[in-house]
Amino acid sequence: MRTGYRTGRQVACIVCVALGLATGAARGGFLLVEDFEGLNLAAINGQDGWVATSPTSQVVTLPAEGPNQALKVTATPGVLHKSATIPHQQTRMLFLRFRFEGQHAYSFGMSHLESPFEVDHFGPELRRVSAADRLEIHNGLNYDVLTTLVPATWYNLWALVNNDSDDTQVWLHDRPGEAATPADQLDSGGQTVFDFRTSTNVNLVKFYIKAASGGSGGDPLWIDDIYLEGTSAVNLANPVPEPATLALLAIGGAGLLVRRRRK
Repeated sequence: MRTGYRTGRQVACIVCVALGLATGAARGGFLLVEDFEGLNLAAINGQDGWVATSPTSQVVTLPAEGPNQALKVTATPGVLHKSATIPHQQTRMLFLRFRFEGQHAYSFGMSHLESPFEVDHFGPELRRVSAADRLEIHNGLNYDVLTTLVPATWYNLWALVNNDSDDTQVWLHDRPGEAATPADQLDSGGQTVFDFRTSTNVNLVKFYIKAASGGSGGDPLWIDDIYLEGTSAVNLANPVPEPATLALLAIGGAGLLVRRRRK
């Protein structure tokens, strides 16, 4: 009995190490800001440092996604923010996943203010707008169109935020678990570097979401797996392993346990 117990513990350790190595390799130098796991399935305000002005912004699970938890934002309007720092005169890669349905507009990015609540409180600002399901970026004075999005699709987004020259570059794709490639970099009329909405000479200190006026308030935006690179590296790794990869590792560990028991 002690042998079986010891074998079970060994296999569990092997699986945990394999999962840890796979996750660590995928993350590279990314540091977790928020993945919403372990939070209550309830209003996000007050959980894990989040501030939200609307009770309809909640931690949820989605059908067909198992126990994975994400942030659901509905346009009521409202603002949400959580501490995340990009130091002055330094560059960091921001990564997140998002999906949407419906017709409302949502902006997200970084702010230099502790309690942002206006659109001009963004440094770098990306937004999803209802017209033709566009993803746009603010380029100093106006919004530039980056691409057209598909509803009910999870997108991986990388934003290289330069808090020295006050500009941003963006990569995007919908391939689960995959890194970005040079071909995934978005442009607007050939331009790939976009000025902040509001230039600053201080740290960016908040990950910031602003929802436009909601009308019916029934069209959600989902955000998940927010990370910041810990260095100035142009890190295009995907810090979120593809679910199939984790499943294969778990199956391999289970197979190893069966073989050891037979022996």
